[in-house]
Amino acid sequence: MSKALSKRVFMLYRRALREISYSAERDLLCVEARKLRDEFEKYKGETSEAKIEFLLQRGEYWVEEYSHPDPYHIPDKPGGCAYLRYPSLDKEFLKKHSSITQTGQAYTYECW
Repeated sequence: MSKALSKRVFMLYRRALREISYSAERDLLCVEARKLRDEFEKYKGETSEAKIEFLLQRGEYWVEEYSHPDPYHIPDKPGGCAYLRYPSLDKEFLKKHSSITQTGQAYTYECW
């Protein structure tokens, strides 16, 4: 199996584990994680790239089908509620209105 395919398999396994981790019951999580691991172990020795590609597509379909309807997003990352809330300042603006190197203060008194 090529390095790219093995990386895709690993990424699919991690995504599938994240999807089943939404379960609130620890016992159910462990059972589902074991089933998932067994499914991946069953095809561990597969060498045909066409078969591996088919299995990857089937696994990606499963992950999309069973994904959480309202997934958690980290607030300041893409998809989060605070993403781009505080846009970065323009470098020209900072050069004109900041005197950090000269006086050690963050802003000049003219800004306030």
